[in-house]
Amino acid sequence: MKKLYTCLALFVCLGFGGCKHDNWLDRDSKTLITDDQLWNDPKLLTSLMANYYNRLPTLHGVFNSGGMTELDDAMWSGHRDQNGRNDFQFGDDYGRYWDYGLIRDINLSLENIETLGLQLTETTKKQYIAEMRFVRALVYFEMVKRMGGVPIVTKQMIYDFSGDPTPLQLPRAKEHEVYDLFTKRWKRLKKISEIMRLVKPEPINILF
Repeated sequence: MKKLYTCLALFVCLGFGGCKHDNWLDRDSKTLITDDQLWNDPKLLTSLMANYYNRLPTLHGVFNSGGMTELDDAMWSGHRDQNGRNDFQFGDDYGRYWDYGLIRDINLSLENIETLGLQLTETTKKQYIAEMRFVRALVYFEMVKRMGGVPIVTKQMIYDFSGDPTPLQLPRAKEHEVYDLFTKRWKRLKKISEIMRLVKPEPINILF
């Protein structure tokens, strides 16, 4: 029995001794990505941008104009095989697009990359900021051409739990105001992209 207790005590000591290896216990998670990792890793940022591009509308979107062609008054007719194109029936929500969830995510990304992307080079940070702003402008273009004037939200809208939600209730801007604002921003992004071409590119995969 005494030998048994001795063996157990030895195993316990060995177990506690093995717990001193902090490098083994303190490891990065394989399932979670921290803010510090995301906003300072160009590969993770490129993956984030791929997510944003994947969420852009496809029906009547920039990359699929066939549906709008069918609804156009100038659509060709006169052949019996094309009569169906002049008898297009659809619900009142056909082509509707109102994605302020994506707008919120992009606004959050623009704020976080500025405050948390401290390890990025200035060139890389400007490239991603320009691309995020481009995608946000594209989302607004996709909304305004379908819905007319829409609320313009360019920063996070955070509820302060005061019981008064009116600061979050933004009115719809006029249609021309949406076009004017993001046309100016697109022109600004174009100038930035022209300047970036004169700078030695970073050795990463940039989508914009």
